[in-house]
Amino acid sequence: MAMDTMDVERETMTQVSRTSEEDKIDISGTIDDMFKGLRRFWALNIVIVIACTGLYYLMQRMTWKPVYKAYSTFTVSAKNTMGYNAGTYNNQVASQLGNVFPYILNSDAMKQIVSSDLGVTSVPGDIQATVLEDTNLITISVTSSSKYDAYNILQSVLTNYPRLSEYVIGDVSLDPVDESGTPQSPMNPFSKQKTLAQGAVIGILAVILFLLIYALTRHTIRNEEDLKEILNVPVLSDAPHVRLKRQSHENTMMIDNRAVSSEFVEAIRTLRSRFETACQEKQAKKILITSSIPGEGKTTIICNLAYALTRRGFKVLLIDGDLRNPSVALTLGRKLKQNDAKGGLLAYLKGDIEAYDLIRRYHKLDVIAGNDSVDDTVELLNSSRMKTLIEQGGKAYDYVLIDTPPSAVVSDAAILLQYTDGYLYVVRQDYARTSQILEGIDLLSDSRVPAIGCIVNDVEQGVTGYGSYNNSYYSYGYKSRHYSSYDSQTEN
Repeated sequence: MAMDTMDVERETMTQVSRTSEEDKIDISGTIDDMFKGLRRFWALNIVIVIACTGLYYLMQRMTWKPVYKAYSTFTVSAKNTMGYNAGTYNNQVASQLGNVFPYILNSDAMKQIVSSDLGVTSVPGDIQATVLEDTNLITISVTSSSKYDAYNILQSVLTNYPRLSEYVIGDVSLDPVDESGTPQSPMNPFSKQKTLAQGAVIGILAVILFLLIYALTRHTIRNEEDLKEILNVPVLSDAPHVRLKRQSHENTMMIDNRAVSSEFVEAIRTLRSRFETACQEKQAKKILITSSIPGEGKTTIICNLAYALTRRGFKVLLIDGDLRNPSVALTLGRKLKQNDAKGGLLAYLKGDIEAYDLIRRYHKLDVIAGNDSVDDTVELLNSSRMKTLIEQGGKAYDYVLIDTPPSAVVSDAAILLQYTDGYLYVVRQDYARTSQILEGIDLLSDSRVPAIGCIVNDVEQGVTGYGSYNNSYYSYGYKSRHYSSYDSQTEN
């Protein structure tokens, strides 16, 4: 029983620890998303701070009302001490007067007297009296929005108080000690610098709130764990947020470019190794690669994977199956050797050239690139020529890799999948929405062709470190008119 109790306690502690760790990950992810939002919407954030600062300043300036204060400090002396010690008696009188003065000063009788003196219907200010403890010193102060009203009210009170105080505390005299005169500046001066600073603080708080809402409402993939939670597909590798060295004269994001970071090269090697293992397990040779939406870097991944496989001694055919926006040739760059053919894959599918005229070389990699684009692809992709090309490639090569358009945008990938043995799915970190990823995967799952695995691309280490690498990102920018509502995205 004791052992059972210990096991239960140990399991409970493990669950608590695991829950605590998950909470930390969620908080870390939220903080990182906020910093990403700060970078992504930096211009908007600046506008928010400036707008809040300006509006707060304008509002405070329009509602600001000056308050002037006039005061008089005087000693209280009883005219008849009747044998008592004068100092002690005067202190007692001052104390009593201090207690009753507020009632006298704010009584209707006093207000009527002051109003009559000033020629107004009501007293345009506030009157207060304070007594310095253990002394016979009393200070009467008047605050008003007009410096002249403040001074005139004070003088009226000093002149008329004897008629009222005599009935309450007896015959006393007030001897002035200090007086402000007519106040020259308000007691609440408007501070431009302070107001602007307060407005800026409000703006910064508004930005923080905006970024928090942005982070909490994002439904994207941060890391491999997020991907595993929503997809029943193995994650083969992640590829880092990469940069090309400034001194590089090449613009290709290929692993044979010395300007590419070592982290990216190592990630491709890891992907190649796991890809080989997964293909052997599923006996797959003809592999399609796609993503959810444009801009996730699938073309860069497949070009590097294909080249890495040739460096391992495999015979590989890379086909640019994206007829809407062919980009393999652009990714491989000028090292892709030209051939004598007058067209690419599109020309072959239309029957203008034969398959043997399509092959171009990138080192030892055979490439069928596209050089023209077309909107209506369904008939071409469903054609016997497309099927024959992939099937013949599967017989002549160890691997046939096919680049396709995003599966959540158009149906091209789902059509081409019928000719393949499996597919790779690229998910860019913190990019496509979870719903788009699920939609893209669901469309491919209908074909019952197995998934070789997923790749998390463009992984960047955040402030709290939920990513794998920390490099500057390099991308191939293109703008395609063929992807409907996603035509403003960029493909890497």
